[in-house]
Amino acid sequence: MSIATDLKVFVLLVSIVCATQACSPRVMIPYSRTGRVEYVESADNTLTVRSQSFATTKEMAIRYAERNALENILFRGIPGSPQESPLVPDEQAARQSHGEMLTKMTAGGNYQQFVIQSYVDHVETSPQGAHIDQTVTFDLNALRKHLEREGVIRKFGL
Repeated sequence: MSIATDLKVFVLLVSIVCATQACSPRVMIPYSRTGRVEYVESADNTLTVRSQSFATTKEMAIRYAERNALENILFRGIPGSPQESPLVPDEQAARQSHGEMLTKMTAGGNYQQFVIQSYVDHVETSPQGAHIDQTVTFDLNALRKHLEREGVIRKFGL
């Protein structure tokens, strides 16, 4: 074989490999709650946190980071913040009695009504997906009142 033939075969093989990699669908990265949420600040019944997430796309990573922040406020609390205790003290019991509402709020995106501000601090993208650092400010008063109205938590002071 000549060098020209070897080069043609090599280019053909590289092209095939590149084409099959480019055409293969991305694997969907599912949401999972992490503790990677840190307190930033609070004022006037608002809480600002920074949340990290990884997902297939930047847009999905942003939604995952916001959801991660909310679920940590609801079910874990945010260490070092005025909301160190979770708003919902017993996640399992709340999911049994109010599962549909909580799922719509978290996975369904209904939490957006309690987000005052949300922006990307940092993003890194790779062929596998996007890693996001997202800062999110929540209206805790509105969130608490909503949970009280829905019967997920008892009214404050009772």
